[in-house]
Amino acid sequence: MVKFIQPFWQWLRIRTPRPPYDQQYYWDKVYLDTRGRNLEWGEISVPDLVRYKYGAPLPEGEFLMRSKKEGSLEEHIKRDDSVVVLGCGNSSLSEDLREAGWRGKITSVDFSPFSVESIKARAEVKGLPDMEWLTADVRELHAHMPPSSVDVALDKGCLDAIYCSPKSDDNVNAVKGAVLRVLKPGGRWVCLMNAGFLGAIPPTHVESLVGDSRWRSIEVRRLAPLSSGLYLYVWTKGGSKERE
Repeated sequence: MVKFIQPFWQWLRIRTPRPPYDQQYYWDKVYLDTRGRNLEWGEISVPDLVRYKYGAPLPEGEFLMRSKKEGSLEEHIKRDDSVVVLGCGNSSLSEDLREAGWRGKITSVDFSPFSVESIKARAEVKGLPDMEWLTADVRELHAHMPPSSVDVALDKGCLDAIYCSPKSDDNVNAVKGAVLRVLKPGGRWVCLMNAGFLGAIPPTHVESLVGDSRWRSIEVRRLAPLSSGLYLYVWTKGGSKERE
């Protein structure tokens, strides 16, 4: 069994250069430079998540998945749920969700107008129904959407980018607060996160950053294959309304 020295992930966070992932100008350039093709963070998409394999989070520093279970995206996002896609970029995530049979309203949010224009044009060409697009900073999402208005906040790489940005703790807290405001009671923040080199940053650290008394529960799953380093986090908001 391979074990890293206990403070390895802390050393990794301190030593790894941090690009300005929390700045609009950085992503404007990325999406201008990559016009005409999708950037799929983690090389994972909705078809991969409709049915997926996962294991329990590993103890810190261990890299051996002992057993695998099967999960499904529908466990976390019901077919009629309203969904806001955080930091959508020019990924096909929103389109894939609709084409895979999810029927609820889907709102794709990014602070780069170039990414929003790109995915909006693709969806309109396909004639996908009940899709909306919002050019906004997810840290200020609550200023653009009504409170307690969304069933699910879906995040594929947005929290990851913010976590790796300068002033990461402040940025994570801002996103957490905004998401909590727009989620309905019983709503879920469904987040795919890489957590650094081979998933070396332990889930307990991410949980502590996103921790809040307003969450009723949290579930963490480490996705297979292990080499991807991908974690699926599901934070469920408390409140009087229970999900079915």
